[in-house]
Amino acid sequence: MLPQTTLAKAIVIAERMRRAIENAGIPHPAREPGANVTASFGVASGRPSFDLTATEIVAKADTCLYNA
Repeated sequence: MLPQTTLAKAIVIAERMRRAIENAGIPHPAREPGANVTASFGVASGRPSFDLTATEIVAKADTCLYNA
């Protein structure tokens, strides 16, 4: 949750976190040698009690994550 953050800024933050995890070079023990841990993020925007409920916003972000 990033209150008071625009959708565009939230996407930038998510990409920064994704890149940091990828660049950390954490070995993925369940994958082939040399494979590293990566991450996917779902980003959604809305205003609870105006556009969507908090649950609906989280569900929207979850859908975005699965599409990633």
